[in-house]
Amino acid sequence: MRRQMLVPTIAATAALTLVVGSLPAQAAGLGASGSTAPTTAPAPGLTVSDEDDAESPAPSPTTAEPAEAEDQTPVPVDGSAQEIASGSTAQVDVDAGDDAVAVVGVSWELGATDAPQTVEYRVLDEDGEAGDWIELDVLAGDGPDPGTVEAAGARTGTEPLIIATDEQVEVRVDAGAAQVQALESPVTDADADLTGTQSTVPLPSAATTAQREAVDAVADTRATNRGLTYTTRAQWGANEKLKQCEPDMTTTNKAMVVHHTAGATNYSKQQVPGILRGILNYHTQALGWCDVGYNMLVDRYGTVYEGRAGGVDKAVVGAHASGFNTGTFGVSVMGTYSRPAPQAAVNALGRVGAWQASLWKYSPTSKVTLTSGGGGSAKYAKGRKVSLPRIFGHRDTSATECPGNGLYGQLSQVRTKAKAGYDKEKDKDTSIPVPGQIGKFHAKNKAKTGAPITKQKCGLKGGGCSQKFVRGSVHYKKSTGAHFTTKGSGIQRHWISQKQQNGTLGYPTGEVMRLKGVSSAFAQNFEGGTVVFKKSTGAHTVRGAIGSKWKKLGWARTSMKLPITAQKCTLVRGGCFQKFQGGSIHWSKKTGAHATKGAIQRAWGTQKYEKGRLGYPTSGEFTSGSLKRQNFEGGYITWSKKQGAKIRYR
Repeated sequence: MRRQMLVPTIAATAALTLVVGSLPAQAAGLGASGSTAPTTAPAPGLTVSDEDDAESPAPSPTTAEPAEAEDQTPVPVDGSAQEIASGSTAQVDVDAGDDAVAVVGVSWELGATDAPQTVEYRVLDEDGEAGDWIELDVLAGDGPDPGTVEAAGARTGTEPLIIATDEQVEVRVDAGAAQVQALESPVTDADADLTGTQSTVPLPSAATTAQREAVDAVADTRATNRGLTYTTRAQWGANEKLKQCEPDMTTTNKAMVVHHTAGATNYSKQQVPGILRGILNYHTQALGWCDVGYNMLVDRYGTVYEGRAGGVDKAVVGAHASGFNTGTFGVSVMGTYSRPAPQAAVNALGRVGAWQASLWKYSPTSKVTLTSGGGGSAKYAKGRKVSLPRIFGHRDTSATECPGNGLYGQLSQVRTKAKAGYDKEKDKDTSIPVPGQIGKFHAKNKAKTGAPITKQKCGLKGGGCSQKFVRGSVHYKKSTGAHFTTKGSGIQRHWISQKQQNGTLGYPTGEVMRLKGVSSAFAQNFEGGTVVFKKSTGAHTVRGAIGSKWKKLGWARTSMKLPITAQKCTLVRGGCFQKFQGGSIHWSKKTGAHATKGAIQRAWGTQKYEKGRLGYPTSGEFTSGSLKRQNFEGGYITWSKKQGAKIRYR
């Protein structure tokens, strides 16, 4: 489940009043914990395994064709925030209905020792009489994966509560201090016009320009399956300025996780875009997540909506199932489903499941082994391998009731519908022959490559061959073997700019790999060097002695981090250098390759670098007593916090 609310930047129309009163130590329905264990059996086929991960096929990404519905100007969400502590009750007056819809949520610091365990709300009737206290689900397993950049700034709290009618709502907590957010979004003319105007994603088809650069290891999508129709972020009025960071990407989705958002299920079609805007606000502004936690959302009418940005046809890492976000696609049905969800919503989940399975080349009724990333509410410790259905409920991996007993009981129906759609599309696959070594590679990597789209071409430089597929190209030469480059990726575009196999890089010698120590950075080895790519730094080749030095230092894990320029070999005495985020590496035939950085590098720069009396570096930076020191041809430089940088000539 996922809920996000944003603390509005505009004057609030939802009034928040803090009413101080006594909170019973044990009110009716007040549990000891906000995270309750599932009350139904685990998903069919759910087992815990200590075996190695069963690698699922890599995805076949797809692209969305823009619908004819017009995009909205980002719609502002009005709201207010109020501190609440144990013993206090916050009263929220919500003006919802035909003209507006609201989302209410409670958030607090992640890891707080006195954090609320139970959060409750109740509704007052027209005469001010209070109804029963109802427990509001505390986020259990929602949120970024532990250890990620997104997790570093995250808060926690409750599921967002959807309010679709005029209400007076009271909220209380059992411990600690928290913040109540009430977020109201108007129902716009564009919201009313959205009905029936959705974008169509032809299952794996070409990615849009914006999606194109999302990640090196993820391909554009070409759909050969029937299209998935959905409403885009622009169409539901997402304010893109609210995003806190760019989401992480991975190379494939292996499973789909089903959630519910909690709150009202009596909302109208016209209110749905406003609910989505409230969730975006709550997730980013109150909880501090990068973006909406879910990859997609579904309303009770069966309409599908784009959630987290980055490309629906990409393996975008969400914040919907902490410890299991990477490699899964989170879909949340708006509302609370302790009872069965409407058939239209179940049918929509089946369509999304068929589309995801077709995209990433797995059977929706098969099982997959996922490795837990851990986290406070994850059922399984970090590193534990868990066998799960390809379409499973949030409760299967986290201590939560999500997606509700009713919807959870309908997941077998979702899988069956997804399998029927998947089989129908699989029968449509075209067959183009893929002979030889490229054929052997394709047979083992169909999910990565997708279907062939051109015939194989041989007679290339060095006796090589190549063939294009939906998600990229495979090139083969006897001495290098067959390897794949991802269509539209930063690495492939750089290779093309260098004339592919006919240029200095030659043929690829390995597959794309994710670099450790840096978020969303990738590399691929070629005959003539290694291409390194991250969206913020671009694609650059590291090669020769400088490339070897960078790798020996630890690739991107060291203070050098990523390359930011190409290698230049126009220095004195035939030397070369390359700039990195954390410094530079210089090389000459006489001295070899050495890195310089920080204060010592700046002091060297005052002497005109290699052109000056010091010449090229002859060592890396090392500790000498209480000093940092680096040797050069013409002397050495020392540095300490007390003395600063000192140059000594020979």
